[in-house]
Amino acid sequence: MRAGLSAILQTLTPEAASVLTRSVKEAARRKHGQTTPLHVAATLLAAPSGLLRRACLTSHSDTAHPLRVLSNNLSIHASPARNLYMNPRLYQHRHSSGATARGGLEEPRREEVKRVMDILLRSKKRNPVLVGDSDPDAVMKEVLHKIESGDAPPPLNTAQVVSFAKQLATAAVASDLSWIPAWITELGASIESEMSGRHGVVLDLGDLSWLVESPGGASIASAGSRTRQIVCEVGRAVVAEMGKLVKRFEDRGRLWLVGTATCATYLRCQVYHPAMENDWDLQVLPVASRQRTFPR
Repeated sequence: MRAGLSAILQTLTPEAASVLTRSVKEAARRKHGQTTPLHVAATLLAAPSGLLRRACLTSHSDTAHPLRVLSNNLSIHASPARNLYMNPRLYQHRHSSGATARGGLEEPRREEVKRVMDILLRSKKRNPVLVGDSDPDAVMKEVLHKIESGDAPPPLNTAQVVSFAKQLATAAVASDLSWIPAWITELGASIESEMSGRHGVVLDLGDLSWLVESPGGASIASAGSRTRQIVCEVGRAVVAEMGKLVKRFEDRGRLWLVGTATCATYLRCQVYHPAMENDWDLQVLPVASRQRTFPR
C-alpha cells in the first residue's frame, strides 16, 4: 500500500479507514488507475448495513441526494493528498505535464480508446461503460468511429453499431419509456440475422441516465411518486430483458454493449438496479477530466 495512503489512514476513524482501504482494493480489483468517489460509494452500497442504499431509495431530493453529497464531500472537502486517490481530475492534473510532453491531450485519449478496445476483446467483463463528468462521450465516439470505419481489431472490424440512443430520443419526445423492454426483445431477432451473416453487433446504449431519469430529464429522486414508480418499473424490465439478450448470445462472443454515464448516474444505477453490472457483464472504466486549469 502506498505510503501516502498509509499516512491518511492513520488520521481516520477505524470505520472510515476500513471503507477507504476496501475502496482502494476495489479499484485495484477492477484494474482502475485511481480510486474515485465511485469506488467509495460502491463500497458503501455493498456494506452489510445497507445504510447508503436505504438512504438513496428514500431520498426525494435531487440537490441533497446522498450520492451527490457523498461525491461533493469526497472530491471537494478532502485533503489534497487524499484527493489524489479520490478525485480523477486531480489525478489527471498530476500526470498532465507528462501528457503534454507526449503530445498534449491526444496521448491520454488514445490510451483510453485502446483500453476500451482491450475490454471489448475480452471473453468476460467485456461490455465497457465509461464513467466520468466530462469526457466519456468523446472517448466513446472515437471508439465507435473506429468500429464503424473497420479500423478496429477483428472481430470488431466487421461489427454493426446499433444506436440505442436514437430510440431513446424518440421515447423522450413522446415522454414514454414503456415500449423499450418489448423493443429489446424484438432486437434479438435483428441480432440473430446479423450474426447469421458472420457479423457482430455493438449496441450503443448512450448515456445511461435514461435508466434512472424520466424522459423529461428529472432524476428518480426528484420525480413525482407516480413517475418514479414508472421509471423504476421500466428500468427493472429493461435490465432484465437486456440481461436475457446478453445471456442468449454470450457463447458466440459477437454481441457487445457500450455506454457512458456520469459518476452520479452510475451510482444511481447501482442503487436502483444492483443486478445490472453482473447481468450485463459490464466493465466500468473511469475517464478523467481533460481540463488544463483547476480552481484554486
